[in-house]
Amino acid sequence: MAEQLKFTKSNLDALRLSPENQQLNYKDPTIKHLSLVLGRKTKTWYFRNKHRRLKLGIYPYVTLGAAKAKVHELMLHTYLEEGDTFIKAKKDLPTLAAYLAQWLSIAETVKPHQRVRDLMSALGDLKHTPLDQLTTETIKRWRMDFIHVKERPRKASTVNRHLSFLKARLNEAVNDGILLSNPLTGLAALKEADHRVRYLDDDERSQFMHLLNQRDDFLKPMCLIALYTGLRRGEIYSMKWDHIQWQNNSIYIPASSAKNHTSGTVPINRVLVESLQAWQQCSDGTIAWVFPSPVTQAKRQGPCIAFNNFMSQTGINDFHFHDMRHDFASRLVQRGIDLYQVKELMRHKDIKMTQRYAHLAPKQLHDAVEALL
Repeated sequence: MAEQLKFTKSNLDALRLSPENQQLNYKDPTIKHLSLVLGRKTKTWYFRNKHRRLKLGIYPYVTLGAAKAKVHELMLHTYLEEGDTFIKAKKDLPTLAAYLAQWLSIAETVKPHQRVRDLMSALGDLKHTPLDQLTTETIKRWRMDFIHVKERPRKASTVNRHLSFLKARLNEAVNDGILLSNPLTGLAALKEADHRVRYLDDDERSQFMHLLNQRDDFLKPMCLIALYTGLRRGEIYSMKWDHIQWQNNSIYIPASSAKNHTSGTVPINRVLVESLQAWQQCSDGTIAWVFPSPVTQAKRQGPCIAFNNFMSQTGINDFHFHDMRHDFASRLVQRGIDLYQVKELMRHKDIKMTQRYAHLAPKQLHDAVEALL
């Protein structure tokens, strides 16, 4: 059984074998497949995996950096034993598309599949590049071409989202010893424009709610969920009846449907409770989804056409489904709710995301300075 030891020069130099031991094995938990055998006279590096145990050299003649480099090289290539030497036989690394397909095979949720699908569509021919041929320059060139397409220019936020996801996957390839380094390390994200915050004014809200209350189909409870909880469209589509916790007036959000892959609950008010209870009485009790597809009776996918048609009827311009989430946060701030409470209700990971609504509470700021008098 190997002892745990952080491999640093000072720790390695200080290693000494006690009289009662013949040898000891050490492993750094942060460095895969590298171990050190401490003997009476030597400290020997070894590469170890389930297939092979290979001697790499004696410390300090083979430094820690050199040992790590040899481990990475062994992970990248196949070695054929020939006497006391090992002849390197070049092994072609998978393409980016093949690597992501392999990664998807062990993914536990649907959302990564959607992210990979979108990324593959965006990358175009770049997805056929072998992993070891991806460079910072090739990715920079792709980014420039992708964002400046004349027919359909892309936003900086779209490019940043794709590359953030790709960077995380390539970091995993480095951690697994498939890549020596991540070509996206140090590549700065593009500067993004100010985030859109669109919410209903008083007249728009009156018109919106007047027409919504005349409906008796799924769209009324669906819109009320978005307006009174701030749930995203995908989270609403993923709702099942057993996610609604009637006993404490809340909705459970499983990690598989949450944007940040973190489960949680959101409270619901009495108006929303009554609307959901009425919708439950109209729905098919054998279907798990709260808002199933009318065609397949499975989970809904894609844009909500009924909402788009409804907005055409209201005469309200430039108000999309996701804007109901902004409307939820904006009303909370305008009514004096603390930003940190809004952050929890919106389930933001970072308060910076919530601060986009701070300008909607100027009276609170005045009240704050008046409190000093």
